[in-house]
Amino acid sequence: MIEAFLGEVALVSAPLRVQVLNGNGVSGAAAHMSDTLEQAGIEVVGIGNADTRDYETTTVLVPDGSGAGSLIVGQLGFGLVRVGEVDNGYDAVVIVGSDAH
Repeated sequence: MIEAFLGEVALVSAPLRVQVLNGNGVSGAAAHMSDTLEQAGIEVVGIGNADTRDYETTTVLVPDGSGAGSLIVGQLGFGLVRVGEVDNGYDAVVIVGSDAH
């Protein structure tokens, strides 16, 4: 457990399954974020556009009681976690904000 906390051992046995949505309006932002997440061992199973394009901060939407958001934000080094409704096929939804480079 301590090794997992220190990042020496994976915390989950299966990769997290996420959907990535472009929330900043920059063409290709969701695809770029998907590449970044996949390099971190996170499985991207869907890409699209968020309902709005005015997200300033990258937001990771997770179901109540999930630790997936903290793992994802930890891998990215930025963003915030918000609890909300997530489709059953996903562990989290990553909405790319203007803070993503």
